[in-house]
Amino acid sequence: MEHGSAKIGEVFNFGMLHLEWPTALFVFCCFILTMIVLNSMLFKPILRTLESRQSKLDKNKEESKDLTHTIEKSEQDYQGKLSEMKETIQQSRQEALDEAMKKANQLINNAKSAISSKLEDSEKALEQERSNALKDAAALTGELSQLIKSKVLA
Repeated sequence: MEHGSAKIGEVFNFGMLHLEWPTALFVFCCFILTMIVLNSMLFKPILRTLESRQSKLDKNKEESKDLTHTIEKSEQDYQGKLSEMKETIQQSRQEALDEAMKKANQLINNAKSAISSKLEDSEKALEQERSNALKDAAALTGELSQLIKSKVLA
């Protein structure tokens, strides 16, 4: 075949390699049909799966943000309650300490009054014993002077 003479339906003629338009049309139709089948059976399910995964990831990110916000709020509530509880414990401790101090002062005052009354009673008893001892000493002195007088003069 020569370059100048072309048969009907022959598009390109390169010797052994030649392309006719019905063959080109058949190859193009097979290519389009293959693309349609691949698109419906392969690409669309893959794209749906990828979109589903992406939507799940977005949903999980939103849930994660919500949970993070909830955790932060719970942490703040916890810290607030903890500080309130510490303050309550401190107040209770101070009240217990004040009450213990009142009881201790009351016991000390009761002990002081008991001791002072016993001290007064002891002082009175001591004074009584002293006066009795002085009376006894005066009586004994009188008797002794009588005895000395009788012995010296006798």
